[in-house]
Amino acid sequence: MNFRKFQSILVAALLFALVFPAVPGLEFGGAQVASANPGLALHVATTGSDTTGTGTIDAPYATLEKARDRIRQVKSATGLPAGGVVVYVRGGEYERTTSFELTAQDSGTADKPIVYTSYPGETATFSGGKRLSPSLFAPVADSSILSRLPQEGRGHVLQANLASIGLNASHFGVYKAHGFSRQVDPAPLELFIDDEAQTLARYPNEGKLPIVSVVNRGSDPRGGNYANIGGTFNYYNGVIGDERPDRWTTATEAVIFGYFYWGFSEDNIPVQSIDPAANTITLAKPHLYGLIDNTQLNTNTHRYYAFNLLEEIDMPGEYFLDRGNGILYVYPKRPLAGAKIQVSVMEAPLFALEGVSHVEVSRFVFEVGRGMGLYMEGGEHNKIAGNTFRHFGTVAVSVGQGALGPDRDVQPYVATPAPRVIGGMREHLHEFYMGNHTAWNRLGGTNHQIVSNDVYGTGAGGIYIDGGDRKTLMPGNHNVENNRITNFNRRDLMLKAGIVMTGVGNRIANNKIYESPANAILLHGNNHMIEKNEMHHLLYGVDDTGAVTMGRNQGEAGNVIRHNYFHHLDSSVGSFGVQGVFLDDGTSNQTVFGNYFYQVPSSVKLHGGKHNTIANNIFIDGTSSITLWLWTMDNWKSRINESFMRARLLNSNPASDLGVNILAPPYSTQYPTLATYFAGNPPVPTDVPIESNVITNNVSYRMFRVLNGIEQYTLPSGGVNKSYTVDPGFVNAAAGNFALANNAVVYQDIPQFQPIPFAEIGLKTDAYRTSLTGEPVVWEYWTGVAGTSVADIPVNAEPSGWMPLGKLEGPTNWGSDYGARVRGYITPPASGSYTFYISGDDNAEFWLSSDANPANKAKIALVTGWTTQRFWTKYDAQRSRAVNLTAGQKYYFEVLHKEAAGGDYMAAGWTGPGIPNVTVIPGSALTPYKGPGAVVREQWSGVAGTAVSAIPLNAPVSAVSTLTSLEGPDVGHNYGARVRGYIVPPASGSYTLYVSGDDNAELWLSTDASPLNKTRIARVPGWTNPRQWNKYPEQQAAARNLVAGQRYYVEILHKQATGGGHVAVGWSGPGLAGIAVVNGDALLPYNPSGNVTLEYWTGVAGNTVAQIPVGTTPAGTAPLGRLETPVNWTDQYGMRIRGYITPFADGAYTLYIASDDYSELWLSTDDQPGNKVLIASVTDWTNPLQWNKYASQQSAPVQLVAGKRYYIEVLHKEGANDDHVEVGWTGLGTGTITVIPGTVLSHYLP
Repeated sequence: MNFRKFQSILVAALLFALVFPAVPGLEFGGAQVASANPGLALHVATTGSDTTGTGTIDAPYATLEKARDRIRQVKSATGLPAGGVVVYVRGGEYERTTSFELTAQDSGTADKPIVYTSYPGETATFSGGKRLSPSLFAPVADSSILSRLPQEGRGHVLQANLASIGLNASHFGVYKAHGFSRQVDPAPLELFIDDEAQTLARYPNEGKLPIVSVVNRGSDPRGGNYANIGGTFNYYNGVIGDERPDRWTTATEAVIFGYFYWGFSEDNIPVQSIDPAANTITLAKPHLYGLIDNTQLNTNTHRYYAFNLLEEIDMPGEYFLDRGNGILYVYPKRPLAGAKIQVSVMEAPLFALEGVSHVEVSRFVFEVGRGMGLYMEGGEHNKIAGNTFRHFGTVAVSVGQGALGPDRDVQPYVATPAPRVIGGMREHLHEFYMGNHTAWNRLGGTNHQIVSNDVYGTGAGGIYIDGGDRKTLMPGNHNVENNRITNFNRRDLMLKAGIVMTGVGNRIANNKIYESPANAILLHGNNHMIEKNEMHHLLYGVDDTGAVTMGRNQGEAGNVIRHNYFHHLDSSVGSFGVQGVFLDDGTSNQTVFGNYFYQVPSSVKLHGGKHNTIANNIFIDGTSSITLWLWTMDNWKSRINESFMRARLLNSNPASDLGVNILAPPYSTQYPTLATYFAGNPPVPTDVPIESNVITNNVSYRMFRVLNGIEQYTLPSGGVNKSYTVDPGFVNAAAGNFALANNAVVYQDIPQFQPIPFAEIGLKTDAYRTSLTGEPVVWEYWTGVAGTSVADIPVNAEPSGWMPLGKLEGPTNWGSDYGARVRGYITPPASGSYTFYISGDDNAEFWLSSDANPANKAKIALVTGWTTQRFWTKYDAQRSRAVNLTAGQKYYFEVLHKEAAGGDYMAAGWTGPGIPNVTVIPGSALTPYKGPGAVVREQWSGVAGTAVSAIPLNAPVSAVSTLTSLEGPDVGHNYGARVRGYIVPPASGSYTLYVSGDDNAELWLSTDASPLNKTRIARVPGWTNPRQWNKYPEQQAAARNLVAGQRYYVEILHKQATGGGHVAVGWSGPGLAGIAVVNGDALLPYNPSGNVTLEYWTGVAGNTVAQIPVGTTPAGTAPLGRLETPVNWTDQYGMRIRGYITPFADGAYTLYIASDDYSELWLSTDDQPGNKVLIASVTDWTNPLQWNKYASQQSAPVQLVAGKRYYIEVLHKEGANDDHVEVGWTGLGTGTITVIPGTVLSHYLP
């Protein structure tokens, strides 16, 4: 190909074509909306009867099956009525033991759909679990069991005989090996109390233990050794490790979780045996890569923990099931009286839709199964909408078949496609040593919608969906949109993503995927659209992967990843790091366009692929914008010529699903560049230009490095990649609004730059998601409180416990002699007049604020005696006056409830726009109360004088305490104090802050959450009385605009000599009457750990450290998540890295430095920079991670103490050509040098 000609043609049309790609036959979604006027309405209720019921609201059926069969009769007799059929399921819990099945005969039509939904204002819950009565539990009395329990658990652990209620081995399941590249099998029985997953008893309770050494690697399936032999490792050598496994010799079902080789390949392997004499554990199955004899302390790599151990029930929330005897043991977090206790028993999906079309399943809660919530295969135009899926052992929803095969360690591995399972789906589809069926059609149907669901608490991912045919490139047209997906990796991590998509031509849009340790989206297939999703706080449990990831198949082309927002991604595992978008192992012909990446270490990583386009993206506050790990020409040709890759790319057998033929239509016509990868007969790999990737019109702001790696790519004529150190025109970067203003300098510097619809990214409201809030509120309770009056509740004391509520209704008949409080915020779905109601047994009160400020609350309704459940009209006082509320505005509320004896219950309801009848206030309108927060106060005693500058901030502190408001105590004389935290304003607007103190005080505030951006805004130059805000003009800061919910770093410095001592910070602003002390409702604690501070000076000639102008203001700063910088950043710069190391273990450590050019490594004997000494250096240059070129690179052994902070400083000077710097260490019995990780680092504050 004439690449330069292609380059010049491309620039004229590239950007528009990327945003609106033309893919034949591709229209997403298309499922109908339920008819507002169904021709037939049927009803199902927990009080119904399949014998005497007629399906009316007054005579409902008892089961879905009866309603389904009635519809079949109607279809057979007269056909579906105009408007279709709606099956209303009344509120309540429906325990299922078999799948509710819909097949082709249960289909609706486009104009006559069939809808299964909760009755308006109520929620029907389908459970695959078994409710356990609290009376089933009793204290452990068996001496043989007590002797196995740790001392901490004795007297607290309860037991329940599950066999006595009919549960047996078929319900318990089997604990198999599971994890990376293993089948996703149904989980064994799990325990849930008050909608919270309990923890299989483990050791240690947090963190992991070192694998001291490997005695036997075991077999290595990935390397071709299928002897099926588990590895053996040493857990203690007298110096490092832990002797605790000596206690586990009688355990028969112990499991080891570990990273045994790579940081991306977590595994859970049952224990075969423990030898206390040799201090070894032998695993029952091999790890995929075998065990590696390469201990890396102070990271999570090559570390483990043990679980499923009766011997380790030592803290509240842990449990263990003795499967042989059917006895469940649990250490409850609170007394079980009144608790909702469930165990998962159902292995099959709760719902199974196979071959059915034009059906809607909406507004249900699906919960507590060992397998999945809903399975769908075939059919067209179905909608799964507005549901909650929680606490499943595998996934929430699976569309398309899975595969069942033998254990991974058995070869040859042959799996069979199967319905209603996940199994080895990905392995059969993708892993060349386990299947390689990359053109497998999983029969996911077409035009299905999975929209506006909430998914959380699943074991191995969120939503798995397939649609379309890879051989013909016919699209599936599925739409996965507006789903909230979180906490989806309870059991398995790597590649068990929030959404796993296969096939052709499907869409993932406007989803919020967050707070889980693995991937957001795993892609396989062609022509998918990934747009307007928000993905954050992910990947903290894996390595060498991305929030959106795909790889190792050049034929999976044509996917577009556009207009997404990636933020706050990082990992504490491994050494390769994590990315926002990872195009791995030769991925080619993809488009990454118009995305935001904020605080993502490596935003986009391209490993080996060709003809990818990375354009129009914005990168903010990270390390590397784009990382290129490109293959050499020989490597490229070698890799695509491997036998499994030829099967994937050159498959001309129409009967085979091993792959496609990229040299023939439809591939050669839709992706003409693919056809250039081979030539001749038989085809052989060709020379594809290494610079075939197009990287253009990207914007970087405060990024340490724009491009990292082998910088060979195409920049079309007129294109540019622009880096900024000052704001390039964001609407409000400090508030997290990165939309570009119309006059942003970006549009002048890059005329071809297209606006990115930042406001359209993430969740949105629709018919099923009427509010963007909906987090559970918290029900706090105090036990042992007599009386019926709300005034008797000790709300200022620590509560006895708490539980989440999904709506504003407490538990029924929970106990006696207790008080309860629910606090949070109501966000009305529409503006208008609302009336509130309260019911309860005994007394109850409903308080509502005129805004989000609790100080403005007023009592609007109450119960002065008692009512029955949801009885809203017994007393006039139960009903509030009409209140005008504004849609989208948060209003603080509080419900107080006091119970003496007898029945007990509490609920709050409302009427208003679109709510004609009193309805319990739903979770969709609620968010939890965030306060009272706390900030940390550090004190240095014995410090004379009144000046703030006398406070020895770098010396060890004398005392640490927490404050629940920005007001410090009077604790004596001659001390200095520092208070640090975050202010989170309750409402947006203009605020003025004030400081008072005796003696001197200073108030510092950042423009955002970063301490690096703090400035002094107010001070006390002498002394004031308590809360005297106006003695000095300097006490008052200039007014500033703050954004509701945004974190702003705050710091107070206070110096006391003699006399009275105090300090306080107040503010005035929206909703505040006068000047008020900033209280805990608006505070969060400060946590400085996790990175070090990198400062750099550009345009500095020479290559010696002495030439770095450290006494001047640096050109820029950046956080560094490990002591390693990107390779080949630029030329002519100097760098300083400063922070603290806090080791995890005592011992002798040796530190190393490698760099190009000169560098120095300094370490202090404590956390004071003044005590630093030079311990290692490079006086010329080394290759990256080359630790042994010069003797000066290695320090003498240094004794470090666990938990103690040590100041560390790196100076690095680069002249020209290559550049890098790394700091590594060894210690405690390992000779392997590893880069010092972020898990032991914290940043330096001058």
